Amino acid sequence: MRAAVVIPIHNDLDACRRVLSDIESVADGISHQLEIVIVDDGSNNPPIRPDSFGPCRLRGTLISLVRNVGQQRAATIGLCHVAKREDLDAVVLMDGDGEDRPADIPQLLDLVEEGDATVVVASRRRRQVGIRFRFFYFFYKLMFRLLTGRWIDFGNFSAMHIDAVRRLAYLDSLWLHTAASALMSREPLKRVKCDRGARHLGKSNFSFAMHVTYGLRAIAVFNEILLARIVVLSGAICAAALAAVLFAVSLKLSGLATPNWVTVVLVSMAVFTVQAIILCILGVQIASANRSASTRPPIAFADQYIAEIRQFSA
Repeated sequence: MRAAVVIPIHNDLDACRRVLSDIESVADGISHQLEIVIVDDGSNNPPIRPDSFGPCRLRGTLISLVRNVGQQRAATIGLCHVAKREDLDAVVLMDGDGEDRPADIPQLLDLVEEGDATVVVASRRRRQVGIRFRFFYFFYKLMFRLLTGRWIDFGNFSAMHIDAVRRLAYLDSLWLHTAASALMSREPLKRVKCDRGARHLGKSNFSFAMHVTYGLRAIAVFNEILLARIVVLSGAICAAALAAVLFAVSLKLSGLATPNWVTVVLVSMAVFTVQAIILCILGVQIASANRSASTRPPIAFADQYIAEIRQFSA
């Protein structure tokens, strides 16, 4: 298979050089033909040029964006770029900091080539992270499960058949979150247990707030399912409030209620009901806003963010 390895980077040049070296070593021992597609997400420390990567035995393409758009959107632009090519069989999407191990690429591509799944994702077996991250990541996965009904335990690191990439490029949600879009797309998806590598150099640019935003975007991909669950929850709250009111009134009529108790129950249930209605209205408004804003697929406008495309190799 001929596969393009798409790597979005932002000010991670030194780490990316080591990743490219590791990919070259992997490419020497497999039958798949690999090439590199670097998406420079507005790097300025230092600016990235084709000669910044040094000698590279693999064919390479450097896509420079007009500005920093964020990792997810940079990845989407890279996927939309390769989706238009006719000479590729598969695409690998990975980070350029070393946490996605190039040694796992052959296994992912082999499974795509087998044909049972068009999207093969790296589900993390072990992570070299602290207790705080583990706790919040587990909480995020739990909330994602409760709100969407799906289980997400993977990130960008994946291999996809080129036909799947072309279909994903027409999903407006791809602009929000790549992994969640793959999960939502109903593409045949297979998980492979892979260890997460150690970051080669420096510290991650992702702050806690950015991680929260990243998680919320993943949930937003399933906005219609989320809306349905909000409506059901609101209906359940209203039904429970009505049952409590009827119970309180029955106690009042039978003379078993204490003074002012029924009033407290009625006021409390009225507050719960109003909150449920507001929650339902907000859910409808958010879903409507997302639907009206998502009128164009990413492949239709991704090229507008590309400033220059240059080649590099040995």
